[in-house]
Amino acid sequence: RSAETLKDELTIGSEEAGKGAWLGPLVVVAVAGSPAAMAEMRAIGVMDSKELTTKRIEQISPEIKKLALAFKVITIQPKRFNQLFDQFKNEGGGLNDMLAWAHTNAIQSLYDDIKPKGSLRIVIDEFDRIKTAKRLGALKEIPNVTIVQKSRAEEETPVACASILAKAERERWITEKSREINVNLRMIKERDALAMQKGDELFKVSYLKNRDD
Repeated sequence: RSAETLKDELTIGSEEAGKGAWLGPLVVVAVAGSPAAMAEMRAIGVMDSKELTTKRIEQISPEIKKLALAFKVITIQPKRFNQLFDQFKNEGGGLNDMLAWAHTNAIQSLYDDIKPKGSLRIVIDEFDRIKTAKRLGALKEIPNVTIVQKSRAEEETPVACASILAKAERERWITEKSREINVNLRMIKERDALAMQKGDELFKVSYLKNRDD
């Protein structure tokens, strides 16, 4: 690809938060931006979200939203997560199938919003190359689209941005729900979570039950 093409190329990065946690939702985010926007993202401190404190994630998220060309947040509430988890499991699948489905929805929805005219690079963390590629099949047919699945994808700025937004949204959800029911959900133990009234609206009980079996 020419330097001119790379200069004009948009990138969509997607990442999730909460996939391995039984508290709260699974949040999947896709972020689109130009090379110039991504340079600005790095300048304000965007990096692998694992290197950032929760407070810094909350501070930097609004800046990412301003600088990004567009972003899409998909929040799979615990109750819906439990339904989907069981559905995919009954079909012979599992968590990776759900992740591939959710990431594809976020990316496709964002793509439909921006309808890029030039070249587009889509970067996603590699968790199951075959399942993800299969679900992203429709996008692969579009001219000038390159799909990259790679380990440690958060090294790429668009994916790091998506991860930060996903973590910020999950933390916001937990804080709001804690206030709503006047219980600090972050302090709940697993054994108490299963016994809580309407626990399936707060916890991924499908995880807890499978762990308990």
